[in-house]
Amino acid sequence: MTDKSNTSWALSESGNLLKVYPTAKNYSTFIPSLYITQIKSGATLFTDADSIHDFSYRQNNLIISVAAPSFYDERQIKYSYQLTGSSNDQWSEPSADADLNFVNLAPGKYTLKIKAVFPVAGYPSQLLNYAFVITPPWWQTWWFRSLLGIFILALIIFVVRNYYQGKLRAQRSSLEKQQAVEKERMRIASDMHDDLGAGLSTLRFLSEKVKRNSFSEITRHDADKIVVNSNELVQKMNEIIWALNEKNDTLEHLVFYTRSYAMEYCEENHLDCDIQLPDNIPHLFLSGEVRRNVFLTVKESLHNIVKHAEAKKVEIRFMIDKKLSVIIHDNGKGFSGTKNSDGGNGLRNLQKRIESVGGHFSTSDGNGVIIEATVPL
Repeated sequence: MTDKSNTSWALSESGNLLKVYPTAKNYSTFIPSLYITQIKSGATLFTDADSIHDFSYRQNNLIISVAAPSFYDERQIKYSYQLTGSSNDQWSEPSADADLNFVNLAPGKYTLKIKAVFPVAGYPSQLLNYAFVITPPWWQTWWFRSLLGIFILALIIFVVRNYYQGKLRAQRSSLEKQQAVEKERMRIASDMHDDLGAGLSTLRFLSEKVKRNSFSEITRHDADKIVVNSNELVQKMNEIIWALNEKNDTLEHLVFYTRSYAMEYCEENHLDCDIQLPDNIPHLFLSGEVRRNVFLTVKESLHNIVKHAEAKKVEIRFMIDKKLSVIIHDNGKGFSGTKNSDGGNGLRNLQKRIESVGGHFSTSDGNGVIIEATVPL
């Protein structure tokens, strides 16, 4: 019999009375272990997971098999896992499947956490951590990317360096050619001054001597023509030498040389001349071609005024901004009072001169003739 305190009494056949006290339940101290039995990647099988933690980028499809022997119905054990380092790091739903499948894992570091739950025997849940690495291909490694970056940087430096060296060589070649041209210009100017200048001066001196010593009026007249032509040739030669001399390749030289010539020419031809210059003349480079065409335009314009306009006064104004403008205004009879109302071939030649250096030429008739020549600086 069993009384209220759960104590049992038994009477044996020999007449002995047995008393059995209740005792606590004796649970087993055995705890099952959770471990990885094998790892499979394609046809390669790894049975020692503890020593295998690195897989190549070609071994990124893994089947990891786990087990937790408990000596009870092991089919009731539920497994779930969490893979940190992947795009989905949530715990999976518990499943009786002991094979964990991972497909197309990207290169990187991973930590696999596996949990085993024992719903029948009452064992506590077991947890296992397994860290592994999927190594990247060589073209995705840091050292390859570093070498690639260094190579690209070196290539850029090489290309840029070659570009600027080529540009420098081209500039040097252009400068050498320009220096050769300037040297040739100086040589021609020097030869003209030394040879032609001396010859023309001698010719002019001899002509004047013939003129003084001749008793014939015809001879004196011809000698006088030779003197005039010699003077004109000397003047033209000086103009060519001025245009050839590289030391005069500035805007300032052009303005002052043109002003000096205009003042002297107008004085010789009894023409009142008013020349207006800007307060500040910048030190800018002008090629000999530009200087020569601008100067000849002013020279021929003054010659036309003296020859055709019957003017008493001429105004020459220089304006300098991003362009050089030369305005020549006389108080003569204008185009309407000349035989060629269209300005003649002389104006067309002046226009061609200015347009040949990228400039603009225009004329207008009103209270005399206004000529404007503009060239870029």
